[in-house]
Amino acid sequence: MTMWSLTVTAALDRAPSQHETMQLGREIAGEDLVMVGIQDNRVSCVVSSESVDGFGILQDVIDNYEQTMAHHGFTVLSWESAEVLSEAETQRRIEAAAIPAMVSATEFAELCGITKQRIYELETERKKTVEQGKTSRFPTPVVPGYWLRSAAEHYAKNRPRRPGRPRKDQP
Repeated sequence: MTMWSLTVTAALDRAPSQHETMQLGREIAGEDLVMVGIQDNRVSCVVSSESVDGFGILQDVIDNYEQTMAHHGFTVLSWESAEVLSEAETQRRIEAAAIPAMVSATEFAELCGITKQRIYELETERKKTVEQGKTSRFPTPVVPGYWLRSAAEHYAKNRPRRPGRPRKDQP
């Protein structure tokens, strides 16, 4: 027997409420339900079940999904995805997942040899440039105050440099 992780997603004729979605998920998978989610009219079920045959259990989940939806007056318009992962593959994917290295404004400033305040000024300039429909050499933060390390290092290495303090008549 192998533990399988199964995910199925289908587009329905209409979106169930959050409460309905939880009920539907429980009816589809019972105690094997790991998670159920909804986005617009698409409902996803993640199920964990032990079986000899992962594809056989997937077919069971799909059949239960269709029957449960029909019983509650929903129609499956299309299947968006279906995935079967062994426990070993699930673990491999978890271990392989990596969050990219990031830097804070302070670390970015150190890479560039400038102040943290200047980093935020450059970010403000980048936003204004983008609003005008132009491109900027300054990298876009992943979230406010944090940039991908690789983008920050590239910018620090290749940024335009003018020695000394900028003249007052320059923008």
